Amino acid sequence: MLLDWFSFVEPDTPYANYSWNPNTGASIAVAMMFGRRMIPFMFIAPLLSDLVVRQFPFPLPFELASAALIGGIYGAAALFLLLPKQRFDRTLQSMSSLFLLTVTTVVSAAAAAAGYVGIVVASGLLPPADFAAEWG
Repeated sequence: MLLDWFSFVEPDTPYANYSWNPNTGASIAVAMMFGRRMIPFMFIAPLLSDLVVRQFPFPLPFELASAALIGGIYGAAALFLLLPKQRFDRTLQSMSSLFLLTVTTVVSAAAAAAGYVGIVVASGLLPPADFAAEWG
């Protein structure tokens, strides 16, 4: 939440999503360092961050859905990396661990972005006709 506050830039639109999002990376790093017990905080942190930094710019159901989506996707990514069969080296000393981390974060970020856009459109905050304009 503190990283979100430091990095917050006044958005062009209330549903703007930026590629600079240090709290997501920090959440995965914390889960890698301290294990699965940190994953519930991946659901709480986005909600608290929107409350403290942005003062809930959207209706509460949207905020809850967004936090569940973000927490769910990045929590699943952390769980995937922590699976014993993945043999993920948390110190990132091997090329295979670096590759696995890179692929996992790219896939999870793409899923989170697509899901977030889906929630924004499904909630009526962005009309489907305006989606193309926002995309470009």
